[in-house]
Amino acid sequence: LKIFVGFAQCFAYFPVTFDIPWPQSLLGFMKAMEFTAFDLYAVFGDVSCRMQTGFLQKFVYHMLLLPILLTTIGFVYIIARVFRCRKNYTKDSMKTQCITLLCFISFTIHTGISTRIFRLFKCREIQGVWYLTADYTVRCREDEWNVYAIVALSCMVLYVLGIPGVQWYVLYRNRKHLYEKEKMSHTEKEKQYKMQKQFGSIYGHYIPECYYYDILDLFRRLLLTGGLIMMGEESVAQVFMGIVICAGWLSLLIHKKPYEAMIDNILAIILAAHLLLSLVAGMALKLYALTPEQDVYQREGFGIVLLTVTIICVVLG
Repeated sequence: LKIFVGFAQCFAYFPVTFDIPWPQSLLGFMKAMEFTAFDLYAVFGDVSCRMQTGFLQKFVYHMLLLPILLTTIGFVYIIARVFRCRKNYTKDSMKTQCITLLCFISFTIHTGISTRIFRLFKCREIQGVWYLTADYTVRCREDEWNVYAIVALSCMVLYVLGIPGVQWYVLYRNRKHLYEKEKMSHTEKEKQYKMQKQFGSIYGHYIPECYYYDILDLFRRLLLTGGLIMMGEESVAQVFMGIVICAGWLSLLIHKKPYEAMIDNILAIILAAHLLLSLVAGMALKLYALTPEQDVYQREGFGIVLLTVTIICVVLG
């Protein structure tokens, strides 16, 4: 599930990150995958266009999403501790459920929040005035935008760097107790069992030498979405860097085969290859748009091929 969600998030934000003339059929497919980033406005679809909410309002919602979820989980946890509806449900098991849920939530919303933050700093100068490219009713470098920029910088430290930073710290600090070994004391076995139950969703499906690959994947998705936004939407170098990142990640998967299950490695390689193929095709579409006497049928045919490959990869996922 995490392999597919990670792929879907990258693919869904390609139209936001890259200024590529994607075929309309493929754009619709990308739009449909935005729900994997926990974007409430994407779930509403076209209805969100009639909600009279600009980018800044959506930014506030996205930044408040994690605190709201944390508050809700904490409230439910306290109720469960107080009332103890099921006596056989221990305190440790409830704590484990909360940590597992928090790990999954942080995995799903990290890409969407990071992209929203980086989009706030993407401005364009028009007749001496800087406008926000995500919402041209907002002027950059003025009082209102400056307040949101300060909030965005704070959220960048808390969310973009904080979430993977905390996960890496926990894993690295307990790296000797992540996997079960032959000769372990009773205390070590208890610690290993506790780590596996609480944080196993982060490292449990990887081989021991690649226990940190979930955090690497988090940064890979961050670079493919929010990180490349800062390079400029009209930059050919931006698409090239996206291709380099996808090619590097694909090579790493083929060389290391980080997942314990071979079927997971195969699926991850297929979906990584699809992202690489999509960006190579996007580069071709970008160059094709600059050529004179374009054939509309060729472009539509190109879109059908891309959409077919995408559907096959989603079905495989």
